[in-house]
Amino acid sequence: MLSFDDSISNYLDKELLNNLHIYKGKDYTNNIKIKHLLKQTSGLFDNFWPLLDKLLEEEEFNMSPREAIIWGKNNLKPYCPPGKKTKYTDANYHLLGLIIENITGKPFHEVLKDYIFIFMIGIEC
Repeated sequence: MLSFDDSISNYLDKELLNNLHIYKGKDYTNNIKIKHLLKQTSGLFDNFWPLLDKLLEEEEFNMSPREAIIWGKNNLKPYCPPGKKTKYTDANYHLLGLIIENITGKPFHEVLKDYIFIFMIGIEC
């Protein structure tokens, strides 16, 4: 069963996690927990603005969440060790989505449909 205190390394593959969170020469990747992603305290890079700039430059630009994480770890730097500061980053949500996909074996949009939006059918405002 998934727990807030679980390391993300329990749910994501080694290729994605390799050198994900190197801060001041130390690898903190295995220290990132689910709760850090949810509380925006992972210390990871924020890939939103740089990728938005790429999209504005190239209309045909397209990147999956996994590709966005790989691009971020190769082009950006974490801002602190996990749990030390709060800073909103899209990388946290990309990783959470990938964890959900790995646990369920379904694409994220199907999980939303099956577990979130299904409850909204028939609900009147």
